[in-house]
Formats: sequence, structure tokens, C-alpha cells
Amino acid sequence: DVAISWTEKGVTKTATVQITVTEKVITTDLTKDGVFVIEEDHATAEGANVNAEGGTTNGKAIGGMAPGGSATFTWKFTSNGAYSAKLYLRLATGMGDIDRSAMTLSSNYKVTINGVECVSNTLLNGENGWTNYVEYFVGEVNLVEGENTVVVEYLGLCNFNVDNIQIVVGE
Repeated sequence: DVAISWTEKGVTKTATVQITVTEKVITTDLTKDGVFVIEEDHATAEGANVNAEGGTTNGKAIGGMAPGGSATFTWKFTSNGAYSAKLYLRLATGMGDIDRSAMTLSSNYKVTINGVECVSNTLLNGENGWTNYVEYFVGEVNLVEGENTVVVEYLGLCNFNVDNIQIVVGE
């Protein structure tokens, strides 16, 4: 069991969830509201590296993505059907010479969940620095009972490190 906590409308809430890790696929029960973090070490990186990095939640991040490179996060959950949730990417960049003031998440990454593309106009304008991670909102997503897969594909505008994805249920 893993204890999680989050703040909702100024009130801190906690829950205990059961997570099982098998071959980079996490199985969890999403019948409770909460924030479920899936770290980069539970992802498959292609055209990228997993490196030790400061500022991350567990000391590592997926970085050095080549254009077309990707990180694939897969997990399973048990429920009584489908769920609606919010999806976030936790990213950082030290590419200070690139103007990100109008760069959106979808102009730099193609994000799909269960094969459906998530188009996000969230600006990637967080503080510059390889240890300054920011949670960027991808969008509302539909999760299915059983296996779910999020693919984050780099389109080549500005390289970021990927720390984790966050699935928020019940917010």
C-alpha cells in the first residue's frame, strides 16, 4: 500500500492505494480519488536516455530525446468501468536559448492515451533550468478498465526531461 496526499480547494486529503509493479507495468485501484504518479522508471524510452537528474521525484528522468523519440507509460487499473481523469506531464528544460513564451505542449510533444491524441494548448513557459520541474496539464482523458498507455513523443522544438506523468482522479 502507498499513502498519497493532495490539496483540493485548500483542504489536504489523503488516501491509501494498492500498487503492484510487474515488468514496468503498474497495477492500481483507481476507485478512490487521488493523484497517481507513474515515474520514468516504469516507462519505456525510445530514442532517449534515462539519466540521474536533480529536481526529480526519484532522482532520474528521461532526457536527450531525439526528434521522434518517445516515453511510453503503461499501467493497469481495476474498477467498475471507465474513468475520466486529468493527465499531467512533469517536465524541465535548460534550453535557455530557445524562446518558449508561446510554445504549447502539443507543438513540442504528441501525447496519446490509448491511441487517442490529447491536444493541449498549455504553455511550456516554466522557469528555465534542468532541475526546475513543472507539472504541465495535458488534458482530460478517458481511462479504461485494464491496461492504459500514455505515449509522449518529442516533436523536436525544445528538449525537455520527463520526470513522470500524473493521473488525477476526482479533482
